[in-house]
Amino acid sequence: MTKLTWCANCLLTMTLLGITSLAVIVFLQIPNWRLYTMLVLAATLAAAFHFEKARRNVVAARLIIENQIMHIKLVDFDEKSKSIEAYVSCFGVLIDSRIIKFNQSGIWLKTVDLRRDFTSLTYVEKERTQSIKIFHPANKECELAEVARRFRYETGVVPVIEDMKA
Repeated sequence: MTKLTWCANCLLTMTLLGITSLAVIVFLQIPNWRLYTMLVLAATLAAAFHFEKARRNVVAARLIIENQIMHIKLVDFDEKSKSIEAYVSCFGVLIDSRIIKFNQSGIWLKTVDLRRDFTSLTYVEKERTQSIKIFHPANKECELAEVARRFRYETGVVPVIEDMKA
């Protein structure tokens, strides 16, 4: 999430610097100011476009985190280094800075398989079936039953709970 926010803030800064540069170029009318104006305008518009995409990703990530069904810390080296976390919600999956949004942009959640040591999510993206496995510490049967209930209630997908005897 912090990487997504940092990226959006950098693009916003680039956009604001571009707008400021445009104002300075037009106001001072330096030699070849029309050429510089066109170049800076193109760069500013590109930064603004990418900022809007990054802002939407930050909003989607915040929505996933606020409505999480599962939160799994994947890697934890020590207190000083950054850990990788996975958030699963009815809106999608957030793994570090990668977002998979369900029921948007042609991505549909199909199946959820809950096991003691991993969760498998199968989704369809542009008529191609893809699967993601998120490994986590062994869960108790009651915890998996609660996660299954939330998936069924919030997404409409009936999860399959497998191999609880292992």
